[in-house]
Amino acid sequence: MRRTLIIAALLFGTVPAARAAGTPNVVLIFADDLGYGDVGCFAGAGGAPAPDTPHLDKLAKQGVRLTDFHVSQAVCSASRASLLTGCYANRIGIHGALGPNARHGLHADETTLAEVCKSRGYATGMVGKWHLGHRPQFLPTRHGFDSYFGLPYSNDMWPEHPEAKKGTYPPLPLFENETVVNGNVTAADQSKLTAQYTERAVKFIAENKATPFFLYVAHTMPHVPLFVGDQFKGKSKQGLYGEVIQEIDWSVGEILKALDEHKLAQDTLVVFTSDNGPWLSYGNHAGSAGLLREGKGTSWEGGTRVPFIARWPEKIPAGATCDVPAMTIDLLPTVAKLIGAKLPERKIDGGDIFPLLRCAPDASMAHEAYFHYYATNELQAVRTRAWKLVLPHTYRTMQGQPAGKDGTPGRYKQVKIEKPELYHVSQDPGETQNVAAANPKIVTQLLELAEKARMELGDSLTKRTGTGTREAGLVKDAAPTPSLKKEGKDGSFAAELIFPLHKQHNHAPGIVECPNGDLLVSWYRGSGERSADDVAVYGARKKAGADTWSDAFLMADTPGFPDCNTTMWVDKDGKLWLFWPLILANSWESCLTSYRVSSDYQTGGAPKWEWQGTIPLKPKDFEGVMLREFEAWKKQVAAASKMPFEPDAAPLKKKVGDKLLSRLGWQPRCKPVVLGTGRVLLPLYSDTYDAGLMALSDDGGKTWTASQPLAGFGSIQPAVLERKDGTLVAYMRENGVFKKVRACESKDRGESWGTVYSTDLINPGSGLDAVRLASGNWLIVYNDTVKGRSRLAVSLSDDEGKTWKWTRHLEKHETGQYHYPAVIQSKDGAVHAVYSYFVADGKSMKHARFDEAWVKQGDGR
Repeated sequence: MRRTLIIAALLFGTVPAARAAGTPNVVLIFADDLGYGDVGCFAGAGGAPAPDTPHLDKLAKQGVRLTDFHVSQAVCSASRASLLTGCYANRIGIHGALGPNARHGLHADETTLAEVCKSRGYATGMVGKWHLGHRPQFLPTRHGFDSYFGLPYSNDMWPEHPEAKKGTYPPLPLFENETVVNGNVTAADQSKLTAQYTERAVKFIAENKATPFFLYVAHTMPHVPLFVGDQFKGKSKQGLYGEVIQEIDWSVGEILKALDEHKLAQDTLVVFTSDNGPWLSYGNHAGSAGLLREGKGTSWEGGTRVPFIARWPEKIPAGATCDVPAMTIDLLPTVAKLIGAKLPERKIDGGDIFPLLRCAPDASMAHEAYFHYYATNELQAVRTRAWKLVLPHTYRTMQGQPAGKDGTPGRYKQVKIEKPELYHVSQDPGETQNVAAANPKIVTQLLELAEKARMELGDSLTKRTGTGTREAGLVKDAAPTPSLKKEGKDGSFAAELIFPLHKQHNHAPGIVECPNGDLLVSWYRGSGERSADDVAVYGARKKAGADTWSDAFLMADTPGFPDCNTTMWVDKDGKLWLFWPLILANSWESCLTSYRVSSDYQTGGAPKWEWQGTIPLKPKDFEGVMLREFEAWKKQVAAASKMPFEPDAAPLKKKVGDKLLSRLGWQPRCKPVVLGTGRVLLPLYSDTYDAGLMALSDDGGKTWTASQPLAGFGSIQPAVLERKDGTLVAYMRENGVFKKVRACESKDRGESWGTVYSTDLINPGSGLDAVRLASGNWLIVYNDTVKGRSRLAVSLSDDEGKTWKWTRHLEKHETGQYHYPAVIQSKDGAVHAVYSYFVADGKSMKHARFDEAWVKQGDGR
């Protein structure tokens, strides 16, 4: 639901990290199937005329062109894997183009360029085509991007594919972060994609203009099927393909204009390139490789050599050209060095090519050689500074074949290379003359280099297995529902799904025990989250003594508006309260906490509601506390990052002084807490300010007032426990730099709160919940990971949170998401946790019942 933030201040305008002197923002624009000859400044004499690309041509005049720049493999997923990880794609188990039925993707242990940038405090955003796995654990937001909007794979992987049988492809989805916001992208929708990507990119720049940022714009186009916005139709002499290129060029211009408007151009490295060469079988819907041989899907120059432009004013010379070979694997280490970031711990293949970008006189290749693999680990070519050895393999060509037309492809024929062929590509980039016979020593040298690659990375053509390859991430089948287990003295555990895996988004549960012993669970369900107006609150019941849950029933639905995060409470009079945020304008910042009350909810089915209302609040001393704690937070960040940190406070002052913003956007997540005095605290949080708040009631919920804010600038969704001395401790999810559960304390029954601090419990930016047990011990349920939500832990404290002596896992897997827990203790002493359960085949809520003895036994039992 929330994107993970390096520092929780994007929305209110503070700076997540101070940019070190001389380090740039990074904008990486990646076209899809754009040929070497499709950009005006790369189209050579004798080739087909290029579409008009004035913005790209201007970018080249202001920066450098690398005229011998390559992708590692000339196909979608493999190319993107190399771009974002600095590895040959086959090293990390990514081959070809992943389809909608793929159960694998980029492994969680691989480090992406986004994660490298985040390690230095950069805000990170992506728009466009991802294509490194569409299952939840593989999405961009799990690999370092704070935000994502785009298609999970290629736009031709849809029911309208011209060559696919009916039923081959499901409807094409459009994602925002991890939510499908359009489950059936149509042709009309595709025609708007480039403009939508551009709008999102420009917005990202504006929102992060005061922070260092990395923006990755991966255009869907000009991959087939081709679609273009109305304003570009009929504008190109090259027909539809030319119009698509013109719209991409316009998009580049808009991004550059945004950098200029915000005075960021001087401090931003802009890179433009493509994932591979043109898809030649599509004829007039394909691009041009210029004078280069072949195109996409081959290891010839037309497949792997792509346009490359880089601009960083005063750091990269204007109007420069460099002909030294380089590859997409080199971008990650180059950016890492520029921003002062450490390289990934796992081995990568790229090297620093900034000397090439600045055209240093002594600049040379970053490697002894580059290697071109294709298909499933076929080593097809070896490239040095001047030479290229093409190894025996079978490739596809359109030579002599009828061309495709208007979106219907022609048929490739297969050609087999029987023995190595050598090309002097520095002089013969079109690979027209095989000079192997005249240069046997060079052939031998390149064969020796090929053998080194085979030892490290393997080669299926010679049946070699490499010693340095790693597995891709893999989705495993959902585990069967656990049955009751008895473990040790008085230790028990049972768990079950509340309903079968469901195709829609089901998330954010609450749980109560009814006075009659029934368990009641709530959650929200719909086609998305805040952006989907069909989202409503549902519930299910497990009757006392029963083994199964009832069918889901509707609890709350505001027509035309999303109803989201749920929590519940049974008051001293036995009445049931349901709390949730009503989303007014499809943003968390526009929500208003709503509630319903029922006295008739124990007879089965949905509760019969007798009252409904909202909780308007005026946060107490809001502006003063937020500014005071901002100073404390700055010191914490500086200490954690071990570097100076002095963000501008002016944007924060403006935002905290806005009465409307400070009174809207507060929403519930964790259950209300009743203090020993009878006061009720309803924990709330705000995405506008990345802060917490307590709604306080001293009359059983008839009226509510607001506390001072819990100002952690990234610490949200508080769960509150009360110590024996009356001190309140709020434990919070952390979306910032600290990667720990955060906490703060109140000495006056929740009216005011101290400075937020870090606990010893780790947290990846995910919800948690806690409960004080009848024994006096404290129990917390949380994701004990730095990244991802594939583990869900229970920790137990016998000293009111000073230490957490015992930990055991409810879930401990490599894949899936098990998160947003709610936890209570029932009258019989059992602990009940319910949480969102996301696996590849669907989503559900899961309920677990256990006791303290079970937790104390640990995972080893």
